[in-house]
Amino acid sequence: MRKIIVLHEYGAPSHYHALKSLAEKNNYSILFLIFDIKNNFLACAKHPNLWWVFLRNLFQLSLLPFYPKAKIVLG
Repeated sequence: MRKIIVLHEYGAPSHYHALKSLAEKNNYSILFLIFDIKNNFLACAKHPNLWWVFLRNLFQLSLLPFYPKAKIVLG
């Protein structure tokens, strides 16, 4: 399956409803990542239940070079 990676500063996937619809019609999967690592880390200090989000984003961002054919959307 082809992949679209959406890099956004804040956790707002609701801004991408049209992209989701287009992706479903064309057999793409979408991965939403937060690229603002510093603020994401600081949010984890205030809300410890967000650590899994921080770690997932950090891991997925480190894998970006291994998605050579993925479409990347900066938001």
